[in-house]
Amino acid sequence: MHFVYVRPMKNSENSVAYSIRDLEGKRAEVITSIPAVGFGEVLVRVGAGNANHIAESFDSEALAEGTKVVVVRVKDDVLGVARLE
Repeated sequence: MHFVYVRPMKNSENSVAYSIRDLEGKRAEVITSIPAVGFGEVLVRVGAGNANHIAESFDSEALAEGTKVVVVRVKDDVLGVARLE
């Protein structure tokens, strides 16, 4: 039993965890408008799923809902995002 079931399963385990630092450089979409000074929310594709995070405008530019952005930096668990051009 061990060689038929247990041992092969040991190699198939995967983790879906990620570090927030891994989000730098990722594309995202604004789901709650981000004012020039203040916070909003973005949706980032992570692995096979999506994750929403608090974000602020890196360039102090207001970003409307639905805007495509890129994560420039992560500071104090807040994503600094800029418009994707």
